[in-house]
Amino acid sequence: MENVQCLFLQADGALRRWKTAQKDFLLALLSVWYADDNALFRQKAFTASLEIATPILTEIIHQGIQEGVLKTSYPDQAGEVVLYILQGLNETLARWLFSDEPRSDDLVGIQSTVDAYTDALERVLGAPPDSVHLFDLQILKEWIVS
Repeated sequence: MENVQCLFLQADGALRRWKTAQKDFLLALLSVWYADDNALFRQKAFTASLEIATPILTEIIHQGIQEGVLKTSYPDQAGEVVLYILQGLNETLARWLFSDEPRSDDLVGIQSTVDAYTDALERVLGAPPDSVHLFDLQILKEWIVS
């Protein structure tokens, strides 16, 4: 298990470096993705992703319940709820990222928002507190500050 964690941490560090190095490209891509003209496409893409990802998440949630790490009264619906929560968080972060008027309290607001969505996911899944980690806040900080 320690080797898996070490490998994950190495991959996570590599991903952080890549995202930071590709920041301009990724911002350009995201600005097109979140353009008003693409709202219908985004909705259709999300609907399609629900059809693909929900059964996979449902299976993972059932496994988590069997292993005793998750406890939810609605395991067959929880996967879809998780995807909707993540979609909401993505939309909220995009609004911050593409705001015309950055505020000095953006990082505090982002941290609180990510914490609230994380808490919601943990409650939906019946996961222990602080067991879900959605974003590397250091990467978000680098993207907002620089």
